[in-house]
Amino acid sequence: MYSVIKYGRSQGHGTEYCPWLTIRDVPSQDLSTRVAGWKTGRVHHFLSQGELDYFYVLDWSDITIPGRPVPKGRPRIGYRGRSVILYTPPETENYEKGVARCGQAACQSP
Repeated sequence: MYSVIKYGRSQGHGTEYCPWLTIRDVPSQDLSTRVAGWKTGRVHHFLSQGELDYFYVLDWSDITIPGRPVPKGRPRIGYRGRSVILYTPPETENYEKGVARCGQAACQSP
């Protein structure tokens, strides 16, 4: 893992971003391809036709989420009296609310 980070993987922004995993790193039984992104201007690596198809749907949509993606955090366990409650970490919750706002704004614009 450290050697991957040492070579600059999963670092950079926009066109300078270097992916963590490339099509050369993993053998694939399906289609393996690299495509230049219309929104990002960088090359994206896909290990299957399904990934490529989904990318095209997202790349040509009008919705753009600003900032770096935030991975979904694991649910946390808390206690309220004698009851056990599960809750989403605040970082994940804030990011999900921002994504929802961007989606709502895109759907309301003509």
